[in-house]
Amino acid sequence: MKKIIVFCTALCAIYSFYACEKENADSKYAISKLEALEIVKPLLNQWPDNLVISLSTIPANKTLKYGPFGHYKSSDPNSGTTKSPDYKSWLIVRIADPQVDDVWESRHFFVNVETGSVQEKSLYGYVEGITWDDETIHQAFYGNGKSPEYDDYPSLAPSTAATKSGDFSSSGKYAVIISGGADKENNWRRYWNDCQYISECVKL
Repeated sequence: MKKIIVFCTALCAIYSFYACEKENADSKYAISKLEALEIVKPLLNQWPDNLVISLSTIPANKTLKYGPFGHYKSSDPNSGTTKSPDYKSWLIVRIADPQVDDVWESRHFFVNVETGSVQEKSLYGYVEGITWDDETIHQAFYGNGKSPEYDDYPSLAPSTAATKSGDFSSSGKYAVIISGGADKENNWRRYWNDCQYISECVKL
């Protein structure tokens, strides 16, 4: 019994240590992640749906691989490598959406953790192998309030609007509306808006 208690105590101590490390990760840098976002935000003018920030700092002169949808392939001419600036930085990426931006190049902002200076690079797709920090993005744009999640959106109720061919809900006709990204990381919330818009259109 004592061994179990000691083991559980050790696990709690380890968990507390890593929780404190994560909480205080920004404190050892002159520029925190939130401050880095504030520095870059005026350059963006973009809903945070397409915005990501690195969970940890990017080392100086680190070789980074990039490619479409954040997937590097040596055989892909649109994939490549780049080097981070000669300073430790937070990486903020405004991921391009070709349907909206008409370009594939994503804007990468490297924010110096000591001075706040910014170096920007435009890369096809975006860099791979980075762990992104959604929590800080939410905090920067929504404060301490709860940011909208998929489950918060209202469901699309079956239409009861009358059409020229009769009542849609009783006509036996249905529409399957699908809109989404290439993968989970690129499945932006605006695709739900697309579905909602099309749903409203078919009610007319």
